[in-house]
Amino acid sequence: MNRHHVLDAYGCHLHVATDRRGWATLRRRLPGLVDGPAPESAGWTRFAAWQPKSGITVPVVVVYINAAQHTAPVDLIDTAAHEAAHVVSALMDHIGHTISGIDEPSAYLVGWVTAWLWGAASDQPVTADRTAR
Repeated sequence: MNRHHVLDAYGCHLHVATDRRGWATLRRRLPGLVDGPAPESAGWTRFAAWQPKSGITVPVVVVYINAAQHTAPVDLIDTAAHEAAHVVSALMDHIGHTISGIDEPSAYLVGWVTAWLWGAASDQPVTADRTAR
């Protein structure tokens, strides 16, 4: 399965695949950005400033979470939080925001991305305000 969300405040497209079929779909949709077979690891993140056919640079984040490798909910939450930290770090770097000390914007974004990734990997719909429906 895969999901897509646009983080409007950052103009960033966030994609997640949670199995090999979802990964194959992302490979077709994002040629050159997503290459090769699905990663063997439990989680993987890639950030790129991508130029689709329009020629406009678009920040894109692709995350792979191998849902089948996670047998306990806490392991899935751990991987989602780990990958969310990578997503936020790359995005903050892209916009020129230095994360230092207690940084509320990045902390809130890590929480939101963690919930969104967990929702995708556990096949739970999560609304924009992070509540399960």
